Amino acid sequence: MATLLIDAVVTWAAASGAPRLELSVMAENERARRTYERSGFAVAAGSGDELTMTRAL
Repeated sequence: MATLLIDAVVTWAAASGAPRLELSVMAENERARRTYERSGFAVAAGSGDELTMTRAL
């Protein structure tokens, strides 16, 4: 289900002309991080317990 939601947001954002997507995830939430990574996101920055992940569109 998560992948379907991510794909829908990616499609919408790309159609809207967004150059990239950015999200925050808790560093210890490995399951969410792996899901985002499979969807093309990469860690761009970290601050404490939180990571910022981005994906170019």
